[in-house]
Amino acid sequence: MRTTLLILFTFILTTVCGQNSADTINSYVPVIYGDKLKPFLDSLKNQLLTDTIKFKQIDLIFTTIGRRNVIPYSPLFIINGAYIYKLDIVSGSEVAEFAQEILDDRKIKSITHIDSSKASEHFGQNSWQGVIVITMFDKTKFNPKVAGLTFHKKKSGDNYTTRRENEILIRD
Repeated sequence: MRTTLLILFTFILTTVCGQNSADTINSYVPVIYGDKLKPFLDSLKNQLLTDTIKFKQIDLIFTTIGRRNVIPYSPLFIINGAYIYKLDIVSGSEVAEFAQEILDDRKIKSITHIDSSKASEHFGQNSWQGVIVITMFDKTKFNPKVAGLTFHKKKSGDNYTTRRENEILIRD
């Protein structure tokens, strides 16, 4: 009986440990910083500004979880873990303002890009196009109120949960 339990315990332990190490390897998400930061930001800015051509006001809907584009094309941006932006719901001028104010390599310490397959597990349907987590330098001054961000208790905010005037709520 003891031998059977010992063999069973060893089998379970090796199976679980092997599975966890494989999961860790598959869920590795690179952090971009240093010399790789500026080229990544330049590419990201170009992509965002190119994507603004896709923006159409008629594609926006407001649901119980907030405003969204029925044809999503932009990743979810999380700045310092407190400010959340969806750029496929704002006009091109607001995207340009976001790029100028937030995506400045002199202000950013690191960026983590999480692709859509891994992001949807943790961030839900707002992350259909992936998530970009940006960590700013500690003493960096920036205006988080770009791209239509609304503050929640002055310590965090987002640009998609507040209903705008004349916006119809759709239950989905």
